Amino acid sequence: MDQTEMQYQVLAIMMKAGMAEAKITDAINTLDKFPTTVEVFDRCNLPYIISRYAATNESARKLAFTYKEIKDAQLIEEQSLLFEDFLAGVKMECEEQMPSHHVVNLVKNLLQNVNMNCVRLAYRLLDSLNFNLDLYFELYDQAIDDSNQIVEAKRLVDNVDRFILYNEAVDEDMEFSDDEEEEEIDENDEIEENEELQIPDDNDDDINVEDVIEEAEEENDSGVESEGEELIIERNQEEEEEVIRLRAAIGDIFMRNFAQCLLWGNTEKITKAASFFQEFEVHPSMYRKYEISRLIIECPSIQKYADKLLEQIKEIESETYAVNDIEVFNQIIKYTELTNQPLDDVYEVLSYYLMNASEIYRDRIIKRFLEKPVTYVQFVNLGIEEFLLQSSDKTDDMMLLIQKIQGLRMETIS
Repeated sequence: MDQTEMQYQVLAIMMKAGMAEAKITDAINTLDKFPTTVEVFDRCNLPYIISRYAATNESARKLAFTYKEIKDAQLIEEQSLLFEDFLAGVKMECEEQMPSHHVVNLVKNLLQNVNMNCVRLAYRLLDSLNFNLDLYFELYDQAIDDSNQIVEAKRLVDNVDRFILYNEAVDEDMEFSDDEEEEEIDENDEIEENEELQIPDDNDDDINVEDVIEEAEEENDSGVESEGEELIIERNQEEEEEVIRLRAAIGDIFMRNFAQCLLWGNTEKITKAASFFQEFEVHPSMYRKYEISRLIIECPSIQKYADKLLEQIKEIESETYAVNDIEVFNQIIKYTELTNQPLDDVYEVLSYYLMNASEIYRDRIIKRFLEKPVTYVQFVNLGIEEFLLQSSDKTDDMMLLIQKIQGLRMETIS
């Protein structure tokens, strides 16, 4: 993690710690001189954190808006290749089976998208896969409307029309076939009872099975030798990497769909979109790429489920981002050891870690408060004394810190 990302990570913690708006604004103004990438901005989870903890801060809102514009441009740029990989991935997944209900729901949502590239992707899915016939009839009217703009929509309309004409022709043929069947039955009655069906005896091309097997094995052996073991391993690796890439594209598009459903605010669509991720694992970074946590807290129709959903996402993300979190914490602790500057802001950050983060940070934070010249007023304002007194599982160092704070209080009174 470079120093620029570290500063953005600290900004995120300052917001979560509820620091004064003026301090957050000063930090953002400083960071204006050090722009970073969208990937770093997402890794810090700043779109969600700004929306939840700094929504009233004008500088924070502008910062989020700036990176949102950059991200939107990047999403448009990657769209073409992503759609191709997604289409290839879904074809791979559906090679031996009908498309799942998740794919059906996705197609219907894509058709409602204002982005015509998404609408075209839906028709390409309908053109490439074998869906239930009812779906094609259900989407027939919309396909007619879209047929002037999208080739695949025109093809859907033509295919449905041909199917209807074929069925009409079959119905007409059925009327004549009844009479013909009756005539055939009369003719079959004349066949002698002792007549047998026989399989033709083909003795001209005798085949020795053992010879065939031996010949095939020799060809396989020679192929392995000529191609080389390294080439086979390399090809297998390439195939595995391709599968990983295509499956990643599937997860990416379905996460886009989830984000779009949250923007629409339709509870039924949101539920269906979210259910996909119970069966298909995606990289946790996808949740931050599409700002799912931010969209959840900004979606009025699901507020009663918001906390539960956010907790689930936090659990999914925790393992991936744990190393980053620990690195940021270590840098903050290191800063307290090296600097001679006032540490009021750092103390606020450390108190946030103490009261809200994992217990893995607790002992080091307590030691830092024991060592540093923190005043009684600072301890009170940070809420540390109250937190320590209410803690059920007090360590020896926690008891020492309580004694230190109480001693500082006595000094203040005297």
